[in-house]
This record gives sequence, C-alpha cells and structure tokens, in this order.
Amino acid sequence: MNFGDRLKKFINLFYENQITFAEIIDMNKDVLNRYIQNKTFPGQDALIKFQKTGVSLDWLITGKGSMFAKNRVGIELLMKYHNTKDISETPIGRIIKWIENNYGSIYKYSAATKIDNDELLTLYEPDYIIDPKILNIIEKSGCSIEWVVTGDGKPYSNNLMGAILENRDLKKDCLPDIKHISKDELIFAYNFIINFMNVKSDRNENDI
Repeated sequence: MNFGDRLKKFINLFYENQITFAEIIDMNKDVLNRYIQNKTFPGQDALIKFQKTGVSLDWLITGKGSMFAKNRVGIELLMKYHNTKDISETPIGRIIKWIENNYGSIYKYSAATKIDNDELLTLYEPDYIIDPKILNIIEKSGCSIEWVVTGDGKPYSNNLMGAILENRDLKKDCLPDIKHISKDELIFAYNFIINFMNVKSDRNENDI
C-alpha cells in the first residue's frame, strides 16, 4: 500500500467521498486525485491540510504507526472508529467502559493517574495489547482485573479505591472499612482523588 492508497483508505473510512474531502480542505479535486493516483507527492501546505482532517502524516507517508493524528479531529475519529467495532465484551472494551463509567472520560482518568494521555488513547487502537504497567494502575484505581479478563463478578477491585467506587455506585454515604488498608493504598487513593478534583476544578474555572 502506497501513499495514495492510504490517503484513499482514510477518505473512504471517514469522509463521504473525494469531492467532499477536497471541499473540506479547500483543495482542487483534480489535485487531490493526482495525490491519490500517486502521480505527484503533496507539498508541505497540502500535508498540513491532510493532518488537520485527523490523519497521521507518519502513517500516511510511511504506513507505520497509528492512522490517526494526535490532534482533536484525529482523536475524535479514533474514538468513532473504535465505536464501530464490537469489542464491548472483550478485556479492552471492559476497561474503556469502566473508565468512562467511573471517571467520565479518558482525559480525566489520564490526569488523575498521571498516565500519559497518548498512552491511554492507544486503548482505542485496533489489536492493542494491554500494557502490564497500565493494567497495574487500573487495578490500583479500583478496577477488578478478574472482571476485566473474564467479565465475571463485580467490576471493582478489592482495595480502597475499589471500595470507594463501589460505595458510590451503591449510593452509600459511609466510607469503606479501612482497617486492613495498606499505607501504599492510602497514598495512591489520596493522590488519585486530589488529582481528579484538580481536573474538575480546572474545568469549572475554564467554563467561567
């Protein structure tokens, strides 16, 4: 697959047709067609226009890495592409569902856990293999790994964050029993909650 093939694939997946795509990026449709036919290679201005539509220039030029650019449009297309795949009953699907249900979005969860946002977004990539480091943090932040792997049992881990989230889910006003909670769990939960509250505070200030 060459440059033109990849560009055509991207357009067919996320835009109605080449004419619509050309109109969106303000490019002559015949010029776009020459790029797709590999009759000429686009210059810098054209490549920037392509990137703004959500396609990764690295993938477009070399065929390596993710198809999606790391910009707002690229992330939106990545999530749209993910939602067309029936992965809800897979470990990856359960992790994504758990994060969205408990923390609202990947972005808020990223800020709370200090996991790089780009690293978390790879969860939406096709054929992603779970990084053990991320899996460990997900468990510490309250998600049951047994539930992730098998889909059986409750989705909350047997630790402080799991108990906090489960109590919230059950609408209990009392705090979980912390007699057997380790110091590391308390520190992790404290830092996690502070980071998460800071995210909400920043969002509120930006809305004013």
